[in-house]
Formats: sequence, C-alpha cells, structure tokens
Amino acid sequence: MKTSEIKKDYSRKTLYAIIALLFCSANSSAQLTIPSGNTFTTTDNRPLGALYGYDRVLSVYEKNEMNIPSGSKITGVRYFVQTAYKPVNIPAFVNLGNSSTSNLTASFYNQLPSTLINVYGGTIAASSVTAGKWITIPFSTPFTYTGDNLELLVGTNLGDGAGQGTTDKVFRWNAATAKTQVWKNSIAPTFIGNGTILNSRPNIQILYDTPGSAGTLALDYSTTTMLENRSQVIIVNRNGGSTGAVFVDYTTNNGTAIAGTDYNATSGTLSWADGDMQPKSITVTTLPDLIVDDNETFSVTLSNPVGTTINGNSTNTVTINNVLPPMAGTYTVGAGGNYPSLTNDGGIFQALNENVDGVSGPVTINIISDLTGETGKNGLNEIIGDHAVLIQPFGGARSITGNSSGYGSLFKFLGTDNITINGSATGATAGGKLIGGDSSLRELSILGNTSSNESVIGFLSGTNGAKNNTVKNVNIIGSISNTGIGFNGKDNDGNKVENCSVKKVSTGIISRGENVDNQNIGTTITQNDLSATGTDKILRAGIVLYNDMDPIVSYNKVYVESPLSTDVVGLGIGRANAEFDAINSGGISGAMVNNNIIDGAVSTNTDGYSAVGIAISGTYTGLPNTLQNNMINNVRGQAKNPSIVAGIFVVGAVASVTKLYYNTISLSGNRGSQSLQYPGYCIALSGVDPSLEMKNNIMSTTQIATGGGLVKTYAFGTASTTFDNLISDHNVFYSGGVQSGGFRTGSLKLNAGTDHVTLTAWRTLTTKDTNSVGAAPVFVSATDLHLDINNNPLIAAAGTSIPTVTTDIDGEIRKAVNPTIGADEIIVDHLGTDDVRASAKLRIYPNPVKSILNIENDAPIGKVEVFNLVGQKVLNQTVNTNSVQIDLVNLVPGNYLVRVSNRETVKTFKIIKK
Repeated sequence: MKTSEIKKDYSRKTLYAIIALLFCSANSSAQLTIPSGNTFTTTDNRPLGALYGYDRVLSVYEKNEMNIPSGSKITGVRYFVQTAYKPVNIPAFVNLGNSSTSNLTASFYNQLPSTLINVYGGTIAASSVTAGKWITIPFSTPFTYTGDNLELLVGTNLGDGAGQGTTDKVFRWNAATAKTQVWKNSIAPTFIGNGTILNSRPNIQILYDTPGSAGTLALDYSTTTMLENRSQVIIVNRNGGSTGAVFVDYTTNNGTAIAGTDYNATSGTLSWADGDMQPKSITVTTLPDLIVDDNETFSVTLSNPVGTTINGNSTNTVTINNVLPPMAGTYTVGAGGNYPSLTNDGGIFQALNENVDGVSGPVTINIISDLTGETGKNGLNEIIGDHAVLIQPFGGARSITGNSSGYGSLFKFLGTDNITINGSATGATAGGKLIGGDSSLRELSILGNTSSNESVIGFLSGTNGAKNNTVKNVNIIGSISNTGIGFNGKDNDGNKVENCSVKKVSTGIISRGENVDNQNIGTTITQNDLSATGTDKILRAGIVLYNDMDPIVSYNKVYVESPLSTDVVGLGIGRANAEFDAINSGGISGAMVNNNIIDGAVSTNTDGYSAVGIAISGTYTGLPNTLQNNMINNVRGQAKNPSIVAGIFVVGAVASVTKLYYNTISLSGNRGSQSLQYPGYCIALSGVDPSLEMKNNIMSTTQIATGGGLVKTYAFGTASTTFDNLISDHNVFYSGGVQSGGFRTGSLKLNAGTDHVTLTAWRTLTTKDTNSVGAAPVFVSATDLHLDINNNPLIAAAGTSIPTVTTDIDGEIRKAVNPTIGADEIIVDHLGTDDVRASAKLRIYPNPVKSILNIENDAPIGKVEVFNLVGQKVLNQTVNTNSVQIDLVNLVPGNYLVRVSNRETVKTFKIIKK
C-alpha cells in the first residue's frame, strides 16, 4: 500500500472513532443472551417442536436482565439448539408485548392476542436447525421496546401433519421461577383454559436497534470445530444499533495449526453501511493431510473497530479435527486383517459408514478367516457415489456365524447399491441353467440367528432404495423363524439372488416392493437350492415376491414343509397362500416364472392351512405374468375354510393377465384324516372371468383326503361361471381315484359350484380345450415328473407350438410342430400336413387323410394304434409286414394320434382326419 493510502485509511478510521464516541450507547451490546453461559436443557422440544401439533409458549424477560434502552427496535430473536434429530419445517408465529409482569400466573390463552403484537408469521425451515447453533427468527415488523419487561409468545402450527418426537430438537433453557406458561393441543389452536406455569424458560438472544447508536460487534461464537479439507463460514454480528458506517479488521493466527500447512491464512476488513445490521461472514479453509494426527487449532481475531466497539467475542478458536483419507481398494477382514469383523463396532461396515470423506472408489472386502460372534450392530449405509462393494471369501472356504437379535438382520444394507456378496473364492458364476444351481461354488456359509421375521441378509430401501445388489454362491442357514435373504421397501430395483442354498428358515428369499404403484423392478432369483428336508427344511415359503415388475424366478429347486399354524407355498408370486375367494392384487406384472421344480409344499398341521406349489397374483398394470416349464408335485395339506390345496393357484385379480405354458402338475397321496377339508386342484383360478391363457399343461391328480367327507380332487377348477377371458387348449387333464372330481366351475370351496366329471362335459360347457387330452400321464416316478418316453402316446405330440417357448425344463429343444405337452419334451418323429418323411425308415402319408392312411417301414411293423385326443383307442391293428394301409373312413373328422410299434421302437404321429 502506498504511504498516502495508509495515511488516508488512518484518517478515515480516526474520524469514525470520533463519531462512535458521540453516538454509541453504553447500554448496547453485541449478543444479548438471556442468560449467558448456562447449559440447562429439557427434553421437551418446545417452543418450536410442535410435539402436540399446536404449541404455545409465553415467557417473560425482565428489563434489568435485558438492559435495552427505551425506544429501541427489537428486530428478531434467536433460540439455541442443544441437539437436533431429523427436524421438519415448522409453521410458527411470534408475538411481543411490553409488560409490567415479572412472574406469570395461569391465564386464558384467548385473552393474550389483544395484549401482544404479532411480529412474525412464517415457516422455520428444517435446514436452519443445526445442533450447537442458534435459530434466527427475523421480525417482519420491528417491535418498539418501552423500557419495561418483555413478554414473548411463540406459537407453532404444525397441525396433524408429519410431526416430531421429543428428541427432534432440544433447546437450551434456563431455570427461572414462574417465568414461562405453556399451552398445548393436538387438534385446534383454541386453548380455552389456563396454561401451565413452568419454572424454566427458553434461552434466547434478542436482536435490537437503538436509535442514534452504532451498536457493537462480536463474533457469533468463541469456538468452532472443523474437519481437514473443509471450508467454514464464521459470522460477525452487529447488534444494538445501526447508526453510521462501521468497520472491523479480522485476521487468522497460528496455534498448533500452521498456516499454509494446516489451513489457509486470511485477513481483511468487514464493513457495515449506515442502517445495515446484517451479519457479515469470514470464510476459513482447512487443508488436507494424509497422516493421522492430533487435533490442531488456529484462531480468527477481530481488531481495530472503527465507528463502534467490540463487545463480546473478539476471538474464535478453530479446532481442526483429523480426517482419514477416503476408502477405496481392497481390505481384509478376519484374524490378522485390516478389520476384525464385518458388523461389530470397529468392523469395516462401521469404518465405511463413519469415514468422514466417505468412499472414493470400488471396495473389495476379502474374508481371510472364519468369523464368529458377528452381532449385526452396524449395517452398511448408502455410499455416496454408489461405489461397488464386493464381499468374498479369500484363500479358501469361509464361514460366518452370528446372532443379531435386537439389531435386525445379521447383515443389513441400508439403501446401499451395487453390493455383491460372492461366495466363490475364485469369483465364479454358476454356468448353464442348472435347476438348484452348482453347490461346488458355494464356499461362503453364513449361519445367522436373528429376531423373528428378520433376514440373515437384509436389504432395506433407506432413502433412495437398494438397487443392483447381488447375493450369489452363498450357503445360508437360519434359525427357523427368520428369512434367508430379504429385500424390503421401495425402489429396490435390479436385485439378484443366484446359486444360493438356503436352509432352516421360515422363508427362503423375499422381495417386497412398496405398492402396486411403486413396484420393485427386475428382481432376479435363479438357480437356488431351497429344497432341504428334515431339520434343515424351510417352514413357510421358498420364494415370495410382492409388488414387482418384470421379475424372473427360474431354475430354482424348492421343498417346503411345516407342522406350524401357517400356510405353505413353494413360490409365492404376489400371493403366499391359496384361498377360494382370493381376488386381491399382489402387485406382480411381467413376471417370468420358469424351469422351477417344486418337490413339495406340505402342511402337516391339522388345523387346516393351505398348501400351494406356485401362487400367482398379478395386477392391472404392466405385461402379463407367465409360468412355464415348471414341475410341481407333492402338494399336500389338510386345508379348511377358506384354504384350498393347489398345484398352481392363479388369483383372478382385477385386470390381471396370466399365461400358463408347458407346466406339469401331479397331485397324489393322502392329504390326511381331518374332516371338512376343502378341495384340492392341480390348477385353481379365482375371481370372476379373469384373463388366463392355459396351453400345453399337464394336470394330473389322484389325491385323496381320507377324512375329507365330500372333498374331491380336481384337475382344474375355477370360481367363475363365465369363460370369455379363458383361453385353454392342448392340455392334459386327468382326475382319478375315489375322490376324483374332474373339473369344477362356479366356486372353489367345499360343497359349492358344479362338477364336470369328463373332458367332454367341460368342453360342452365352455367350448374350450378342443385339442386337449383326457389321459393319465405316465411319469418316470411319483417324484420325477419327466415323462416315460414309451408310454405317453397321447401326450408326446399333442401340444401346440408357442413361439416364445423353444426349450423344455431340461433345456432340450422343443419340436417346432406338435411338441409334447408338459414341462418335459419327448423327442419323437412327427409329420406336418404334407407327405414328408418322419425318419429314414418310417413314412406315414397322406396327412391330412380322408380315408386310407399308408404306413411304410424298412422293417416289419408290429402294431398300429389310433387314439382320439381324449385318450380313447379307436383302432387297433396287428401287422407283420413292412407296409400297411389303415382305413380311417369311419372316423369323425378331427385330430388323432397314431402309434406305430415294433420290437425295437415306438413312434407316435399326429394326423388330421378330414
């Protein structure tokens, strides 16, 4: 600075110093705090908490503790926040009044507005509420103080909206006998009646402007805490007057912190114009370092006031807290690792949560030894930047055991995205399409005891949803009453469970979206083994989904058995039980449920709960739900009103659409001896004429219920009596045994609706299933629903081509024309509608045929049999030549199956009789 400028600046400051001497009042002060320095608090969150919806707090402050000159204008008040927890926006008002009252006595609230003047009406923003700071309420209308005591009324008007608990805000109060009166009401601000007198009072600061006074200056706080590599605004206030322009210098000074190394030095001059009382700010910046060191301090100091004085805090001591570098890269967990645990205090989840600078890149967590004693105390919170986290065993197979009772899930992920738990030590992914997955890849085992209904591994939506998370190649063993893997909450999209084994839980895997209008999107659950038996069995449900758009549930193997008072379900896709009158939506749309094996859904409880292999409940929005290539057997339970037994239960929810293709259902055995049991169905459809397309399915039942009385077992049942929205053809229906019912319409409950014993009767009623077959399928065994290739002539080529289904449950290519009905494709020769060769040896022609069918072979033909599509043999001819002509002139036009056999082979063809 030039010498002339220095002299000019000095002269200016001297002039303002003289003005200050002429106009400054001895009574003015910087921060008028009543009282100063106390630490008394209360758990009652008035005056700005609105705990009751509508709160009113009237306090009196005496003139001798304020010492404000008469005629001053009070321009605002401030309240000190001791602690804060999730505050919300609060509508509020402030009334002031000059008063001779020094101690309050109970009075009527509705008498107060006439004695007090409203100076503020607005909303206290939640963002302005910070623990250890003052909330400022600037008045819209300055209040003229007359030199008497001051009555201050604060009212909050949150009403019955989203309110706060008593811990949301805790204000600093002080002990003051009979100086506060409160009213509280949860419904309306009438407050008729006397208020309650308290012997405490909110700690406040009063902002005021005395005419002719320049006021004084002070730093807002005497101490500040900062982190490394941060910026902080430090406030300087002018209070008590606004006459004339005033100035003050500021500068930073070293303590244990060194300028240029730990913080950036700064200095300058703050100025207020005449009439200006707005706070001014100083910004200080701390610098990063890469070492762990002790806290360090520097200070910000005010000096050289011009036109005023400093009356209050002239120095703010700033403490710099150490900050660890952001986390990224690979960390080890276990004996001798970077962290001793995943979820306990001192574990890596806590470190990731509490690292001040967060996470800067992908994180890999290698588990280098078995972990015991995990408590689940610390879940993993959402990571800013959504950096990927991989958790995997390292150096060999590992096990994790723990008990998280009281903390929810053993492993909690709270709104986290891009988490992968891969139990393969080599990072492998199960190949192919193996039903039940590949157990050799599961090298991480988690044995978790949690509170009931909690998940061993739980993903919760948090603020933004838990998205794109994967759990694969993991063995999970629970504690009977809990869940294996769970996704709960809203916006949990793109999550996957793959090649996991889940045992000894109530529910294996569950994903539950918020509601039908906010579904989860794209959940994938594939190649998991949920089929343990004995003491390791699943007790309630294998897989359950609610409110999910476009989920995939495929190649899973499931067994569920329960003696408990609960329904059981193999796959609950929008529904976890089967009841005859169910029509509620499960919020499922666009689901693909394919190539699953349900080896059992068994309720051994005698009180009458439902048992269902697959339950599906769609919704009005999105694409249809499709179930295809599934095998379902051993579905049993002594179901009673309102429960039923069903291989597949389709809920006829309003406007939902369901497609069933190539499924095989077999119900057999004895459900039990309890009386009044409700019917059992291979496929049951509830609702009034819901939309269902049913093609190429096998429905076979011989099940009985020895104590069931009139209870029957049905291949298919529908609660509807109209069938406009039912598309059904090329299915196999078989209902046999002493309690065979055939088909049921009009109701699914006991002793209701109408039975239709034969396929012909069903066709006559509905005009459906023209090409369906009424024959008993022959399976490899009662527990293996693959078809016997030599003993299913009516099924082997009776299906219709469905372009979207090109393979069977085993991945074998389906025939493009005349495929096999059911989940298992039988590869046999077939003919189209022209004279074409079925094989190099055997020819059948013409097709279609009017009368004579020619059959030629290069070896003697043993026998020719012709069946109609309800399973009746209409022609049987023994042959011992290489060619034969079969006269079909007497057969009615339609589709037939021709079986040609000799000592070595059996081949079946579908023909059309004109």
